[in-house]
Amino acid sequence: MILSASESGVVGLPLPRGATVSAGEVVATFANASLKASAMAASASLEVTRAERGAAQRRLSRAREEASEVDRLGEFAGGSERRDASYARALSVEELKASNARVREREAQVRGTRARRDSLTLRAPFEATIVDVFVDVGAYVSTGTPVLRLVSPSRDHIRFAVPEAQHNAIRDGDSVSWTTVDGATGGQAQVSVRPSEVDARAGVLLVEATVDPPGPSALPSGTGIIVTYACDGKAALERRGAERTD
Repeated sequence: MILSASESGVVGLPLPRGATVSAGEVVATFANASLKASAMAASASLEVTRAERGAAQRRLSRAREEASEVDRLGEFAGGSERRDASYARALSVEELKASNARVREREAQVRGTRARRDSLTLRAPFEATIVDVFVDVGAYVSTGTPVLRLVSPSRDHIRFAVPEAQHNAIRDGDSVSWTTVDGATGGQAQVSVRPSEVDARAGVLLVEATVDPPGPSALPSGTGIIVTYACDGKAALERRGAERTD
């Protein structure tokens, strides 16, 4: 399942349901005016702060030159001159330290806004087939809204229901066990999508997992399956054919 990363408007769905996508290929694009404005403001603020740091570096360079000149004068320089030169140099050092800290802070802000801006472009995490499209161009979505569902043609996928009260018991990357109802076949699967789809009438969240190891015959077609996850809950799964595109 591909989820939206922020509140935004859908501006592009370049590929239709049934299309095959390569890893890294763009599958959806979004627009968020405030996020774009924040990114521009952060970049502008960084440039100003870098200019201020440049000025602080020049002031420190001058203060050091003046202090060196006073040192060369030795006893010919008055005590007040030496004190003033030393103070100016120390002050310039502190100003530059503060300026460097502000630059690092602004750089972190820019990285954050760029990451959020980049999240407006969704890419396929692996080679797959688009089996479901849940939004339309022009729609405004909230964070975490299902956008697309992808299925790898070379992997078996299973889908199972988790009661809403247990939705924190299973997360991306968790390992779950599966077995056929008759106990004849079983194995492990890795959760590839956190609970995201809600069946309000049944009071459950639907989760997807990728069977490990991969292989076209890992799951028996048309056989009832039971999944066991961290809190020992169990749920009957849909048929494998409903979750896999060959």
